[in-house]
Amino acid sequence: MFRNKKKISLVLGGGWTKWFSHIGVLRYLEENDYIITEIAGTSMGALIGSLIAMGLTSDQIYAKAQTLTSSDILDINRKSITIGGASIIEQMDKVIGNKNIEDFPIPFKAIATDLDSGTEVVFTGGPVLDAVRYSISVPGVFSLPDQHKPIVDGGIINNLPIDHVSGKHIIASSCRGYGGFEIQKEKKKILGVTLPTNALAQKSDILMRSLVVMMRRIEDYQVQSHPQTKLIRPYLGDISAYDIKVLDQAIQRGYDEAKKILG
Repeated sequence: MFRNKKKISLVLGGGWTKWFSHIGVLRYLEENDYIITEIAGTSMGALIGSLIAMGLTSDQIYAKAQTLTSSDILDINRKSITIGGASIIEQMDKVIGNKNIEDFPIPFKAIATDLDSGTEVVFTGGPVLDAVRYSISVPGVFSLPDQHKPIVDGGIINNLPIDHVSGKHIIASSCRGYGGFEIQKEKKKILGVTLPTNALAQKSDILMRSLVVMMRRIEDYQVQSHPQTKLIRPYLGDISAYDIKVLDQAIQRGYDEAKKILG
């Protein structure tokens, strides 16, 4: 469908470190001369989408990703057992600085959720870092960016925001396949913190499995509602959502799936 029509709208879904697969998708698009005319992203998809909209290439994003650590991704508060998200925003600040979304050469939207109204919050302008911070704030896990504004991760209601692009040809990159979240029955360590099975270890696995099922169903509805969409959803079930070491593996799977779907 896209063979002779290279201008596309790009949609990027959330998925913690599984979002590295988006870099592989972008690499394939670059190698095959696709022109990205607009981008919409949710959660970590908003993070990488902002870098693409800024004009960074897959190689440049890969170089930045290589400098990240698991601590940057998780940023665990050992007292409250919550994840702040401040570290990864600090890393982004070094790249993006105080830019506004409207400064980007490619139109960009970041999707978040307003817990008061239960509706989407779509950032189309203003500070990039603020938009991304809201979009990646998993409720009950990340601390709220602003305690007075219950705006959290957009993946709750729209993890693959296909409905927020208007192009005739859409490529949607999803990190949300089934599998990969085993329910923990033994104690587990995260960044050196030993968590008993009745704390974050088992409960977070059940929560994450539930969220994945919910997000996947919503994503499927989005794709069915927009038949002009090419969905790229590599199998990432055996890749940890928390481990930065999966970088190269996730990128390769994203590239291979893009080649399979678009080649």
